[in-house]
Amino acid sequence: MRQPLSIYVRAAGLSAKRFETRVVRKVRKLADKEAASSAAKSPHRPAISLDMIAEAIAALGIVRGDRVIVHSGIGALGKVAGGPKGVFSLLRDVVGDEGLLLFPAFPFDTLMYDYLMSRPSFDVRTAPAKMGAVVNMALADQDHVRSIHPTHSIAAFGREAKALVADHHLDDTPFGPRSPYWRLADSQGKVLVIGVGLSSVTGFHLPEDRLGSRFPVRVYHSNRFEIVCTDWQGKSVKVNTPAHNPLISRVRDCYLVENVFLVGGIYRKLPVGQHYVGAIDFSAMDACLQRLALEGRTIYGRIWG
Repeated sequence: MRQPLSIYVRAAGLSAKRFETRVVRKVRKLADKEAASSAAKSPHRPAISLDMIAEAIAALGIVRGDRVIVHSGIGALGKVAGGPKGVFSLLRDVVGDEGLLLFPAFPFDTLMYDYLMSRPSFDVRTAPAKMGAVVNMALADQDHVRSIHPTHSIAAFGREAKALVADHHLDDTPFGPRSPYWRLADSQGKVLVIGVGLSSVTGFHLPEDRLGSRFPVRVYHSNRFEIVCTDWQGKSVKVNTPAHNPLISRVRDCYLVENVFLVGGIYRKLPVGQHYVGAIDFSAMDACLQRLALEGRTIYGRIWG
């Protein structure tokens, strides 16, 4: 299906810009890599205590019993005492068993379409996650349950965790009504970001599935993929899923709506070390993005043509 003309114009403009700056970006990437390596070894890298992170989380209104999905890159804050294990334990303590603690546990770090074209298999018991060290701590914890989905699996903790993730593989899309994302947004869920920004927040895709054909951009490729997954009992489960269209993925920019979120009180963030910790009202974010989309304002730019 043809995309709105604005998508092709935006993609062409971004492609031209990428071509013009390719050499510069490669030079900068090498320089950034060297700088990051030096920063990691530098005695001037700020020391971040778990109390500092806990205080920020509390100030953002996240309390025991909350339902929270966490996106993290703690190295961006500084040198965190206790490392990923300490942060994971802190998050478990903050939310408690009466709440829900969720982590995106995606087994890929490329474009979704490219990953599915490789015809991967997915074993919910052993599939790795490429979402950072804190997520790896979550998957190493025997208390976790994990949704069966070849690309957008969720690891969950809490008394209601199993019910939340149980039916993910039955949805037609990764963010459908039986997915943890849809259910989290419908139950006063929150998004917590630690050392990462809006580009890491997967929940931006939920309004696309909520609106379906009313969303002004066709975000999925026309191809669908049937992937053989293995469930918790070792049985094979076939999951049929679409993939995000690579063209659309390349023009996505979640920061186009950051100011709307901040002004509207949907998103709050506090500086911690070299980065920040932030919290998002997931339900309000979802409603806002749906409203903006119907007005032709999306994370893929303004829609026209």
